[in-house]
Amino acid sequence: MNFAFNTYGPPQLCTWRYAPGICRFQTTVPQLARKLSQRRNAKLVLWSVAGDYLRVFQEKIPVWRARQLVMRFLMPTNETFSYAKPRLNRLKHPTKVSSAADKQTRSCGFVDKDLLTASLPIVGAEPPAVEEPLAA
Repeated sequence: MNFAFNTYGPPQLCTWRYAPGICRFQTTVPQLARKLSQRRNAKLVLWSVAGDYLRVFQEKIPVWRARQLVMRFLMPTNETFSYAKPRLNRLKHPTKVSSAADKQTRSCGFVDKDLLTASLPIVGAEPPAVEEPLAA
């Protein structure tokens, strides 16, 4: 037995033959309704005024094309975008720059004071003379 008004698709987006060469699409998802409204030949014919979101569009299209359209709208475009893949753990950036002295301290347990000074003293050089401020 062949029923002319069988629906095809889940409740989020389904289609059925309304008249020869004309199909209707019913959706309960605003994003799918937006996609249908952007189609050139699709016309909004029914909508819900109370209760849940519901839109029904009508388009002059063969039944087999309407079914393909439902499948295309509901299927992901590419498997890589259809689900969230687990992300690899990224290397965390250090909060400070580590120096050779830090590494030596962590590895040996002591600090070499010469590595921590800004400039190493030159052997045989006298320390710079410190000028005293002038009294006012």
